[in-house]
Amino acid sequence: MYNQNFGVNQVKKDPYILMIGYKWVGDKTTHCMTNWDMTQVEMLQSIIALVKEADGIITKNGTKFDVPWIRTELLKYRLEPMPPHTHIDLEKACRLYFRFHSGKLEYILQYLGMGSKLEHEGFGMWRKVMEGNEKARAKMVRYCKVDVKQTERLYKEMRPHIENHPAIRAVGAEGCPKCGSKNTKKDGWRYTKTMRIQQHQCNDCRGYFSGKKQKVA
Repeated sequence: MYNQNFGVNQVKKDPYILMIGYKWVGDKTTHCMTNWDMTQVEMLQSIIALVKEADGIITKNGTKFDVPWIRTELLKYRLEPMPPHTHIDLEKACRLYFRFHSGKLEYILQYLGMGSKLEHEGFGMWRKVMEGNEKARAKMVRYCKVDVKQTERLYKEMRPHIENHPAIRAVGAEGCPKCGSKNTKKDGWRYTKTMRIQQHQCNDCRGYFSGKKQKVA
């Protein structure tokens, strides 16, 4: 019930990671690791290997939720720590660059006309999953994969607006640092007190980025 307090001695079982969904940006396949197919340690080791391989990770509220959960489980099982990584958290981007009425993924997707998350029966499905119901588990996997796909779609829509986007495999001085495309164009100059900076725009992701700098004073 709402606004209840529980003591540590009332906890019957500690929280754990149920599943981890992921995909590589641009790939068609979405993956999902579950705690009924793998142990917690196997899932953690797999996600660490993926983070090491990736140029960066993209999440929705991963800074406060996903990553701390992973770090906590890594500590619990005395595994190696989360490696240094580039993290693009769309939750932060939503607050910094936009003003949505709600920050929930479901609302933002509908607001932008991008569909919605997969509907389910709510807590009833979670209970069935914990009880080992195969149909509920299959639906939970589908729910997770839809979330991952929609997160990627939202990232691609928001990407050109993210001003401090990290450089991801840019190709050459005029390659787009946001998506790596060479299909770019020069688009005027930006001036500071002592420099002028060539501005470029990507014709693929539509994002802007800075190029050569020249002293003007």
